[in-house]
Formats: sequence, structure tokens, C-alpha cells
Amino acid sequence: LDIMEASDWWIDKCNHWKEIFQPYAKDANCADKIDIKYFLATLSDALPKEAVILSDAGLTGAVTTGACRLRNGQRAIASLAQGEMGYVLPGAIGVATIAKGMVVAVSGDGSFMMNLQELQTVVRNQFNIKVIIMNNNGYSGVRHGQKAHFRGKSIGTDPSNGLDLPNYGKIAEAFGIEYCLIRNVGDIAEGIEKVVATEKPFICEVMCDETQVDLHNG
Repeated sequence: LDIMEASDWWIDKCNHWKEIFQPYAKDANCADKIDIKYFLATLSDALPKEAVILSDAGLTGAVTTGACRLRNGQRAIASLAQGEMGYVLPGAIGVATIAKGMVVAVSGDGSFMMNLQELQTVVRNQFNIKVIIMNNNGYSGVRHGQKAHFRGKSIGTDPSNGLDLPNYGKIAEAFGIEYCLIRNVGDIAEGIEKVVATEKPFICEVMCDETQVDLHNG
């Protein structure tokens, strides 16, 4: 294959994958549990010009940059190759020191615990950081991996097998950060409106489908 033929082949292959692996399930807007990709696509549509989106490790890292629909002037930053849980909050702080607009830090409920103390840095500097906590009942990516490779068994990944996580609403209150909880699809529009309405720090917790995986056929 010459360069042009290879390029055409690659474009065709990418279009094939794009057709098979839809951005989110077709019925995501009326599902009982929130599809992470559907929420992120909806959120990204509401973000202002020059917004920067960062994602943590785990399932959120695998789906955020692909699910968000970025426009000119917006940026997405991920650290998936490193796999370090807890990256997103200090990463967002670094970006916020130079960013012209809103910084959105997307984290899992498990990953967020790794650098929780940095919320005080956010508060002290009043950075325009919106923390989106995707609550999928603990370490979702680890749970899926364990069940796939250890005959359906899982340990230390959610409250049923040894992992407990705090009330994030109370955590936000302790740091003096505005907070909202999105429990279901019907709450999404109002929740996102609250997130983008302020230039102050904000924490938004989203109750997601804990069984969701990173890829699914349309």
C-alpha cells in the first residue's frame, strides 16, 4: 500500500469502528441508570468556550475524551496510559493556573479519594474547577477485570466486598464547596445547569450504571 491507499484504508476502518461502537447506548436518555458516556456528551455540549476537560484513570479515563464532543477552543487532557488513580484533581489545579476558562475534572468515586486533600488548594485559590464524580459503586474498572479473570469473583472494589467510600455531599460541605447530586437521567439537565452557572469551585456527583463497560455495540 502506498501512503494514500493506507490513509484511505485507515479512514474506512475508523468509520467502521465509529459505526459499531456508538458514543452511548441508543436508549441512554431514558434508561433507569445513567450512562457515563451519555452524561459526558450532554455535559460537554453545555460547556463554555475554552473549557478544559481532564479525566482520571479507570473507566472514566477510558471513556471521557471519546464521549465528550469538543468544539474549537476546548481541550481534553487524559493520563490513561499511566493509570494513576487520583491524577485528575492535582492535574486540574495545574491547568487552572494557566487556563482562560472553566476546568472540568472527571473522576470516579474511587479515584477521587486518592488526592482528596487537594480540594483545599482549590478552595484557597478559588479555581474555576468543576469536579465531576462518577459514582459507579467503587472501583468499577478493577471490578470488571476481577470478574472477567477470576470466575466472577471480586474483592475490595465496592461495599459488598470490602471497600467503603464516604458521603461526598458532606465532603463538599466540609470544604465549603457547592455541591449537587444527579441521581437519574431526569436530573441531568438541572444538574449541569448548576455546574456551568458559576465560576467558583463546584462538585457534582453522578450516580452511574455500575455495570457499564468502556465499549459496547450500538
